[in-house]
Amino acid sequence: MLIFSSQSIHFNTMFQKILIADDHDTVNRALEEMLEISIPVINRSQYCDDALLKIKSAIADRDKFDLLITDLVFKPDTRKENLKNGWELIATVRKLQPDLRIIVYSIEDQLYPIRKLYREDKINAYVIKGRDSMQQLWRAIKKVDSSPDSIRNEVLEKASRQQGVVQLDDIDLTLLKLLGSGLTIKEIIEVLAKEGISISLSSINKKLNTLRVQFDAKTNTHLIIMAKEAGII
Repeated sequence: MLIFSSQSIHFNTMFQKILIADDHDTVNRALEEMLEISIPVINRSQYCDDALLKIKSAIADRDKFDLLITDLVFKPDTRKENLKNGWELIATVRKLQPDLRIIVYSIEDQLYPIRKLYREDKINAYVIKGRDSMQQLWRAIKKVDSSPDSIRNEVLEKASRQQGVVQLDDIDLTLLKLLGSGLTIKEIIEVLAKEGISISLSSINKKLNTLRVQFDAKTNTHLIIMAKEAGII
């Protein structure tokens, strides 16, 4: 259980307008209460589609958001959503507004998704939810405000030191993506060969066995499901 303090924190910031996207209303409210003294305009959304709509509207009105704080996992309900999670929201928003600063605030702590968000989606900070995470988030906002890349290495190093973190190389990722697309092992070997990557059947089976152990998956199908749920593929 996360315990939040409703005490507002004042700090000098250039951020004038931010958007908080989290499907837990208690998180949304706690963040708003913490930041309301320092930031003039704070919008909240419990759905990724709503968050995207607000960002699009702000761009159209020439009153863009300065910062997006978003979770990664949004629990589905009866409402039909085009964007189903924070990964999709971030990737879409980054194309619409490249200069938007983005902080991920999530309980997800696997190293590869965090690294991927930094490398491919150019997020500015990643804060893992926990007992003192509100204070960490406040510090992250201050640092991102002054220097977008100032806490990148710090967060990645913390994630790398965690116990049980799944670490993937490029071949692992390619293998998971191809397997997830429905290809057989033989077909995967052929695809990799066309890309100039020579790998034997035994090497692929060894890699898959290692990945199943890392993800605690019983079968390759289970492995792909877990990789998708983790946002890796």
